[in-house]
Amino acid sequence: MPDPQTTPQPSYPTDPTTPGQQPIQPGKPPEPLEPQEVPGQPIPTPPPAALP
Repeated sequence: MPDPQTTPQPSYPTDPTTPGQQPIQPGKPPEPLEPQEVPGQPIPTPPPAALP
């Protein structure tokens, strides 16, 4: 398997872990970095009693 640095890179980075680098899919909004867009559903927060 050739070194990924020696292989020709695609027109866009394929690393999904890099924020803002993922290719924009047509007809689909970019995925938010934080689960803020949850209509009618509050962000689930762990209760303090669950901590050891």
